Amino acid sequence: MWCSKQSKTLYSEYKQAYENDPFAEDTIEIGESLLSSIGSEKRDRWQELITGIDLTHNSKKAWKTIKKLNSESNTNTSIPETTPNKVAHQLLLNGKPNNKPRGYKKKLKEDTNKIMNESSTQFPPFSIEEVDAGIKTIKLGKAAGIDGITPEMVHHLGPRAREWITRLFNKCVITKKVPKVWKKTIVVALLKPGKDPKSPKSYRPISLLCVLYKLYERLIMTRISPIVDDQLSCDQAGFRPGRSCCGQVLNLTQFIEDGYENQLKTGAVFVDLTAAYDTVNHKALLFKVAKMIKNTTIIKVLESLLNNRQYFVEMNSKKSRWRLQKNGLPQGSVLAPMLFNIYTNDQPQFRNIRRFIYADDLCIATQSKTFEIIENRLTEALSILSGYYKQWFLNANPGKTQVCTFHLNNHQANRILRVKWENEELENTKFPVYLGVTLDRTLSFKEHMRKLKENVASRNNLLRKLANSKWGTDPNTLKTTAVALCISTAEYCAPVWARSCHASAVDAELNQACRTITGNLKPTPLPAVYRKASIAPPAIRRDTLTRQERDKQLSGSRHPLYGHQQPPQRLKSRKSFATTNGLDGSNPAQHRLEQWEIWDRSTFHPTVPPPSESLPNGTSFKRNEWVALNRARAKVGRTQDNLHKWGLVPQPTCPCGEPIQTMDHILRECTLGPHCTDQDLLDANQSASQWCQWWHEKI
Repeated sequence: MWCSKQSKTLYSEYKQAYENDPFAEDTIEIGESLLSSIGSEKRDRWQELITGIDLTHNSKKAWKTIKKLNSESNTNTSIPETTPNKVAHQLLLNGKPNNKPRGYKKKLKEDTNKIMNESSTQFPPFSIEEVDAGIKTIKLGKAAGIDGITPEMVHHLGPRAREWITRLFNKCVITKKVPKVWKKTIVVALLKPGKDPKSPKSYRPISLLCVLYKLYERLIMTRISPIVDDQLSCDQAGFRPGRSCCGQVLNLTQFIEDGYENQLKTGAVFVDLTAAYDTVNHKALLFKVAKMIKNTTIIKVLESLLNNRQYFVEMNSKKSRWRLQKNGLPQGSVLAPMLFNIYTNDQPQFRNIRRFIYADDLCIATQSKTFEIIENRLTEALSILSGYYKQWFLNANPGKTQVCTFHLNNHQANRILRVKWENEELENTKFPVYLGVTLDRTLSFKEHMRKLKENVASRNNLLRKLANSKWGTDPNTLKTTAVALCISTAEYCAPVWARSCHASAVDAELNQACRTITGNLKPTPLPAVYRKASIAPPAIRRDTLTRQERDKQLSGSRHPLYGHQQPPQRLKSRKSFATTNGLDGSNPAQHRLEQWEIWDRSTFHPTVPPPSESLPNGTSFKRNEWVALNRARAKVGRTQDNLHKWGLVPQPTCPCGEPIQTMDHILRECTLGPHCTDQDLLDANQSASQWCQWWHEKI
């Protein structure tokens, strides 16, 4: 541990005194001075660390520090019980299909060549403007590939270097070749949470690709995106502009809600594929790309990117030998999501069955009045899917595929669906998870809110570490961290579950996050806490997000629910997404503030100024003074009057002699310290600063 010269000197003196007489009075005094010095230095270094967290000027360094403070992070730092070679071999096994019909390569190549002979070869060269636009999209702070070139290096390239890169990319297109180093990948294997470290299957591969290779991929993707997107199935929502996770979950839940209104039961199967990206067959992929794009140059360019790729696995500074990747798409590739969408775009469609697809997440659902019809439909659909997966070398995983029913017949709550896939009966689950949202039979979202509350609570623990009562970080950093860590997590897919009666379950943790920002005590009225934290109440934020999503659904032709026809409402108690209103042309921030002010006046005495999403004056105060300032503004602190009400002291008497010590008393009348007015507190002026410096340890 780092120590100052003073501590080192005291340590030398203590060591010498201890050797002479460990029980002497001088030895004990020197030891106490040494402990005090070390403790003071620890506090100073901690204060320097916390106050140095600045998300505005150096967000990368700040987030790195915050992550280090997280005690909830993976504490398994022991050496893995498997080897990099075993993990590398497992990745090869993942890429092997369950069946390989003889002659399939020749057949696919012939079909691809036939399409290419009838295709265009036009491919205009890349321009410097395209390269500049691609460089702007590169995320900083990412790891370099095997060539050692970092994103920061590419961002700071000059005009001549960018011209050279443009010529390089164009030469790659003309020759249909890329530098060999671009085809070499470092794979970092990370243990999945809660998995057995002995099993090679328990590790998640993270591919570190060359930055210039990813830039080259991005330029190609920009060129072909318009062609591909127009031909992708409307059921596919993954990695497509205008189609978010939230919209796709709403698409599924609205389908279930429509079933409730039509007195129909909904059966859903959540299909799982084993290592879906790793099993993509290159020959089959090029054939499907050729059918969709019909451009010989693009097909050959993609072939040059896929063929002869090599990788090695790195774990705890140990490396495996090089392996040749015969199948699959590299994780982290810019083109991989789009290519996978193309590869699975021809999945079979079924009569009376809806598909909800997001990349490799597939849910098939059907509705009927009887369970038997649902079972027959789903079993037949899965049988057809099996044939499709075998034809295109994808590995179905019935063991992890789940099935669930959604209905409002409580007397049949325990009825399960008997659906078989590849002679294996699928597991029925009460709480299926689709794109991170936990569903249930009646779409009450009670289980989802329980999980969400626990997740936000763990993040609140991290936030509290930044808000030590004496040397916590500044309010702006606390607010930014709270919004990024806690509130963003609590609002994920909020339009899906915001109308649930259990939605307010997470509010307690969000209230705590606001108290952490401001330092207010728990008895402080919530309207005052939200004002001081400059964050709108959770219910208002959720309502605004829902209305905003509703506007997207009504006006955005790319939204999964665009053009949805709402059935006649039969159930008065159900409040589906399709029954909500939009923002009626108002700005989301403006709507949020207007609703906040209305709610504030109905739950708390009218105050001025109106609510604002900018922190109030006083953010430059030290943490303990900022806390005292907000407690004084809210009129709730550790005064003797409050302590007496809470049963912590026998009498509410003020030490100055006043029979009752209230906040107003210590602000304006108490003779023990300085005075200030409510306006001084709002302005956070010199009088308020002096008052906070005097009273911060007492209130």
